[in-house]
Amino acid sequence: MPITLDGTNGITQSTSFKSNTYLDAAGGNTATINGKLPIAIGDVPAAINKQTFTSSGTWTKPSGASLVLVRVWGAGGGGAGGAVAGVSTLKYGGSGGGGGAFFEKYFYATVLTATVSVTIGAAGTGGASGIVGVVGGTSSFGAFITCGGGAAGVLLGNANVGGGAQGTPPSVSTAISDYTGNMLNGGQNTDAYYGGAAGGRSASPTATTGFSSQYGGGGGGGGGAESAANALGQPSAGGQSNYNTSGAAGSSVAGAPIAGSAASNVGCGGGGGGSATTANGAAGGAGGFPAGGGGGGGSTRTTFLGGAGGAGGAGYVEVYTW
Repeated sequence: MPITLDGTNGITQSTSFKSNTYLDAAGGNTATINGKLPIAIGDVPAAINKQTFTSSGTWTKPSGASLVLVRVWGAGGGGAGGAVAGVSTLKYGGSGGGGGAFFEKYFYATVLTATVSVTIGAAGTGGASGIVGVVGGTSSFGAFITCGGGAAGVLLGNANVGGGAQGTPPSVSTAISDYTGNMLNGGQNTDAYYGGAAGGRSASPTATTGFSSQYGGGGGGGGGAESAANALGQPSAGGQSNYNTSGAAGSSVAGAPIAGSAASNVGCGGGGGGSATTANGAAGGAGGFPAGGGGGGGSTRTTFLGGAGGAGGAGYVEVYTW
């Protein structure tokens, strides 16, 4: 039986949905559902077919398909390693990686080709002592939907610059260009719907929290710094995704700094690692799967190593068919 758009046959829309448009076979608008997008993996009505991708592959349209929901997450960027410098020298921890972008869209099955190539963005790896992280990879569902990965945490050295940028806003092919929703990227805006969030930066003396994103990945927290007056600053927690709990910050301790924790929920940022004076800096925590940014590593003094940045969360794609 074909799926109808009026809430029957198990297809209902909650108030958690953002505006989203269905397409007919010619790619035209036929119905609009209001509300906000959900992000939690798997929280959609029971489908006759579900295909998930944690690695690149090919989606095959099931026989008898009527309606298809595609959800795409870009990968989170890796956090940067903490800086190393001498006594009485300002040295920042690594900044957090940015969160990957997220997007979902419904299609009539007739709009989609029989098979679609799926690309999964690789998680951005964290940087070693004094080294930048790696940008999160881009995820895509053929030419239909593309979501960029979060930017890498930057090498701060003695410059107080920001954390990794949010994932590139999603793009939609011209074949389905009727999309009319909000295409803001996450940045420092917790009300943005489709981008990831920027990672936190390491400030003097205390780092800033990774920014949160309502639907994209959260940014990683900044690593701990040490001021020119030899005061240890504390690292920060990762940003949230969908307002879930993020990775907790470690702490800066002269001899035994504490590492940032990995994100404890889907898509959140990892916590920043603590700074040290007589030991290696502590590592940043890993970003949550999918799309969370990795936390930055803590700084330390010459003869030791700065803490390594945490890895971002990998990309992911879900395809539901009714």
